[in-house]
Amino acid sequence: MPETILFRTPIDKPNTAAGLVCGCSDKLGSVGRLVECHGGIMAEEKPVEKVSLKGAAADAWRLMMEFLRKCFANGWDRIGALAAMKATTQRVMISPRMSGSNSRVAMKMRPKIWLRAAVAQLIVAVSSAGPPAWALDRVTIATPSRGLFEFPVVVAMRKGFYKDENVHVDKVQMQPALGVKALISGDVDYLLAWGSAVRAAVTGVPIKAVVGFAGRPLHVLIARPEIKSTRDLKGKVIGVDSVAGTVDYLSRVAVRHFGFEPEKDVKIIVTGESPTRLAALRAGAIDATPIDVAFAVKAEDEGFRRLVYLGDLIELPLSGIAVTDQKLQTQREQIRRVVRAGVRGLRFMKQNRNETVQMLSDYLRITPAQSARAYDASIHSFTDDGMISDKGVLLDIQLTKERVKITKDIPIQQLVDWSIVREIR
Repeated sequence: MPETILFRTPIDKPNTAAGLVCGCSDKLGSVGRLVECHGGIMAEEKPVEKVSLKGAAADAWRLMMEFLRKCFANGWDRIGALAAMKATTQRVMISPRMSGSNSRVAMKMRPKIWLRAAVAQLIVAVSSAGPPAWALDRVTIATPSRGLFEFPVVVAMRKGFYKDENVHVDKVQMQPALGVKALISGDVDYLLAWGSAVRAAVTGVPIKAVVGFAGRPLHVLIARPEIKSTRDLKGKVIGVDSVAGTVDYLSRVAVRHFGFEPEKDVKIIVTGESPTRLAALRAGAIDATPIDVAFAVKAEDEGFRRLVYLGDLIELPLSGIAVTDQKLQTQREQIRRVVRAGVRGLRFMKQNRNETVQMLSDYLRITPAQSARAYDASIHSFTDDGMISDKGVLLDIQLTKERVKITKDIPIQQLVDWSIVREIR
């Protein structure tokens, strides 16, 4: 007769969505799925043809870890989660499966010593400070490069703000256009590439920015020493990160500001992220490039010339996190926790100059003096509350429409949703 291993936990936790189902083990091994329910952590039975007590213990271990992760994700503290886990493991049962909708366990068997040991190890793990790594929601944030624009997220990771929200962040680097595709396909959960995300949204891609970190550019237009002024840029080569990327946009804005026409008066080529563009500048492959201010101060120390800080020219948003419309509808609570941690990182870097300067120096491998100059030059470009002004968003819309030849009106609501930022204030 098929047998079932059942966890039944009558924990009274009203208004909490959490669930645990039975862990079953056959010759291949299988783990029960979690279900959402109200009024406590419930259990379901699942029959299997063969059950290995040792295999069942392995399944039980995995289920208990998933159980704890679920508790933490739904706001339980360590004490409550530990109590629930203890209650669960005390009710481990092995029984023949009875027929009918009101099936009950027919007999109980004392857990073996290896199961007791596993439970003891788990109790020790969860009793330690903070939820264990496997109990955290694991999310992937894609970013196009290393730089100051992503630093609120870096600060939040280093200060443990995501862990405080029961989130583990894997940060991956990819080209902006690829990042948009990965976001849509679900290969990444969040995209930290404001310009590419917003421009995709203008063209109808179902994604929205949910938090904005920098409302103005964080880039400096750096040129080779022989270029004495912006007038000398005519006929020169400017390096950018990618076609239609943020740096490409900023280059075109700067060129027009100086009275030139992109493509006609200057040549714009793709040379990669900030460190790569700086290397191209050193090699003479390009004559100028907008680079992250943190790299710009390093370039100035090498003798390159600062032409203009682009944050002083234009209120064009530079940094923020975007998600798909579907995720915004179905995983709002997770997004809230990710956004809250990011905003904490943003506020920390604005309120704690010295520690932020040290972290920036370590992260970007620049000297503390260079880091301090980069911080002082750019900190005013960061938002105070995680929201970009309507003026900045509308400018982004206007520039994108011009570039992709769109004439219809695009509402701001198609690009951004600040509701979660407002909720966490």
